[in-house]
Amino acid sequence: MGFAQVETLQKVCPGIRYAINCGKALPKKRGPELEALIARHRGEANAYAAFDCDNTTVIGSISQVYQITMIEELHFACGPDGMKALMLTGVPDANRPLLAGNPKSTADNLAADMADAYRELLAMKAAGKDYLSSPVFAEFAAKYKALYHGLIAAFGTGVGYPWIGYPIAGYTREEVFAFERHAVRKEMARGGLSQQSFTVPEGQARRAGVCTAEYTRGMAIPPENVALFAALREAGIVPNIVSASNRELLLAVFTAPEFGFNLPEDCIYGYSFKRDAAGRLLAEYTDERLMPQMQGKVDLIRRKLMPRFGGRAPVLVGGDSIGDYAMLTAFPEMDRGLIFNPGQVKDDALGTLVRTALAGGTRYLLQGRDNARAVLVDSPLTAIASRVD
Repeated sequence: MGFAQVETLQKVCPGIRYAINCGKALPKKRGPELEALIARHRGEANAYAAFDCDNTTVIGSISQVYQITMIEELHFACGPDGMKALMLTGVPDANRPLLAGNPKSTADNLAADMADAYRELLAMKAAGKDYLSSPVFAEFAAKYKALYHGLIAAFGTGVGYPWIGYPIAGYTREEVFAFERHAVRKEMARGGLSQQSFTVPEGQARRAGVCTAEYTRGMAIPPENVALFAALREAGIVPNIVSASNRELLLAVFTAPEFGFNLPEDCIYGYSFKRDAAGRLLAEYTDERLMPQMQGKVDLIRRKLMPRFGGRAPVLVGGDSIGDYAMLTAFPEMDRGLIFNPGQVKDDALGTLVRTALAGGTRYLLQGRDNARAVLVDSPLTAIASRVD
């Protein structure tokens, strides 16, 4: 969708407002609706906002950034002997096939294959060989992501989302912070989002067989969002991150001055790991009752944020997916909801909110982006697909 099309759409549907004025001189990258919201709540006691992280506050996923960099650099604390056990952490049934049409694709088989592949890759790396171009690496990368998606398909996000955080176990918080920041810098340098596919070669089928898996590469931190957070804080409206990502990864990004947000730790909520006596993270979450995904985000806001802010609901909620629908709709006192990257309007509950906004509704603001360049655009919709590497 070009800018002329956006202008035409706005003439037809005058209620549409893209939320952020992109490409304008900082700090005035906020659209009139957000400017008005900030003015309405400036100086109010206990005013705050709640934002999702992935594909909302940042473009891309901070967990996937860590994941693909960890895979490429073989950065697992467990070593090959502990790889199978790590991959099976939190799996309810390791003998259930996870991939359609492949009865051998159990979590047990996938994890065992990955442990063997990881051992071979470490030996190749130690010998100075180009392991990234090897069929063994293609197998390892494909089966890793296939296991993740298979767990979600078989057991739901309540199993899959926590699982993606387990591989950071064994490292200290400081080590996780350093590696996540390295991973973010590396993926931001790609200059946009792209898709990278890995297929298990026939010769690497092993126990679980062949499969193909795709990774989204790249990440960006929109300066508009950094400016929005700064404007909210300046007005006394406290921005908070409420995410289904691991909290250690969130802290690494959102407390670091180099990435612009520089939030205090008590404004960052996600899954949290326990630690051992030496400070190493354990693959065990601290509070199973507060899993910040879907309805869990609403529960977290009610149990953690509302008591902090005098019992108030957030004045602004930002999200991008069906996982954010609950917190976008749970609070009648919410002033505005901000929906990022609507893309194709899906036939689901979030799609209903998007269609209502496109029809002129004012409760929800839409903000589109250019996926290929990983930037926000002056459009209520996302129209450009990401690249394929």
